[in-house]
Amino acid sequence: MAREAARPHEPSGEPDSTLLPLAQLAAAAVGLVVFAAMIVRGLLAANPVEVVLGRAIVGLLAGTLLGTLAGRLAELILNDRPQMKRGGTPSAPPAAAPGAQPAAESAKT
Repeated sequence: MAREAARPHEPSGEPDSTLLPLAQLAAAAVGLVVFAAMIVRGLLAANPVEVVLGRAIVGLLAGTLLGTLAGRLAELILNDRPQMKRGGTPSAPPAAAPGAQPAAESAKT
């Protein structure tokens, strides 16, 4: 049987494979920003091209590593947060049955 492709507006329960995970996105962004900053810094200091590119590549690798760690930490924080309702408030515990007394009050009697 041919497996039907999920329509974009229908949730299939599987993560959307077209989106990059946050860790990869943060790694790319931080790495490229550090690379560009190292290039600009080296050119403003009038360093030789070989030195500028060498330092920029080291900065790219270090920025990518830091971005990966920061993005992974952000993913963990976002995945562990309490699930929110659509209104933006945390889901409330179920209400007690009508006529039921709280445990503290029933212990007094």
